[in-house]
Amino acid sequence: MSISDTCTIIAFNGLGMRRCGASLFQSLYHQSSLISLTGPLGAGKTTFAQGLAKGMGISGPKVISPTFALEQRYGDDLLHIDLYRLKPGQIPEILHHSEDFPGIRLIEWGDRAGKKLNENILIKISEVPGDLNQRTLSIEFRDIAIPSPKEIKDWRKEVLLPNHIVRHNDVVAKVCEKLTDNLWKRGIIVRRKALIAAARTHDLLRFVDFRSQKEFTHEQLKRWQDLKKDYPKDHEGAASQFLTERGYPEIGKIVRTHRGHSEDAAKQPKTIEQLALCYADKLVLNDKIVTLNERFEYFAERYGGGKTTPFAKAWYSKVKATEKLLFPDGPPSL
Repeated sequence: MSISDTCTIIAFNGLGMRRCGASLFQSLYHQSSLISLTGPLGAGKTTFAQGLAKGMGISGPKVISPTFALEQRYGDDLLHIDLYRLKPGQIPEILHHSEDFPGIRLIEWGDRAGKKLNENILIKISEVPGDLNQRTLSIEFRDIAIPSPKEIKDWRKEVLLPNHIVRHNDVVAKVCEKLTDNLWKRGIIVRRKALIAAARTHDLLRFVDFRSQKEFTHEQLKRWQDLKKDYPKDHEGAASQFLTERGYPEIGKIVRTHRGHSEDAAKQPKTIEQLALCYADKLVLNDKIVTLNERFEYFAERYGGGKTTPFAKAWYSKVKATEKLLFPDGPPSL
């Protein structure tokens, strides 16, 4: 059974609100999404919209409130609608005329539409009593399915996942949880439950590219031989396919890029959850949390005979770039 995802962010001043808005685009998994913004007058809804537009790379005229024009269109990428001045009877019509828009529909005062809106993402902005520069953003995601802990536990039993891989996945999930807390403090939107579910399943089919099979049981080897007939050779692709087949394609997308050092652009992490999982995975050696330097030394020893290969240097450089992108002021303490 799918579970829902939420996120709470504290934004300080207009800059923080714009940063939060820009970060939302990095957490979208569908080209066409309906996003509802609610909150009192002056709460920062349009400022958030400006940040979202910047995150999308929209250039040209400045994003302004569509209060009087009702809507502002920015190509086929963003449709910004304001329901504040509409009468209840007018709202269904304007929503109907926007249904075929191919990009993101961002609707201010979405609560005026009631249950007619059926938004994919609901963002409620609240003022903080006594602090004019601080806002609380409560975000509810309704656009992707997330597997429950029980489902993940059942899948591990189904594929006879070795205990050491189970432990690795769970430690990576703990690191992801800590990374999420730090990103939230920076005003960055992250889907915590989606990220943790991806962390707990990212090596679900790790056995498809095991080099040694000596330490495993006959039952495991037989089960894996059968599974390999249906899944690709790389374990991240196999896990992604497994999750997609079970109704969780977006979690599969997060898992698909966790290796992070492929030359294939489609396997490069782009969303905030993909980047966070890729980074977290590099901070866990077996079931121990390590530094990037410690993981790099292990990488060089295992795959380069103790020597730093050009591939290892490129790997380290990419991970450090991810770290800098996520945490420009330095990595968080784990």
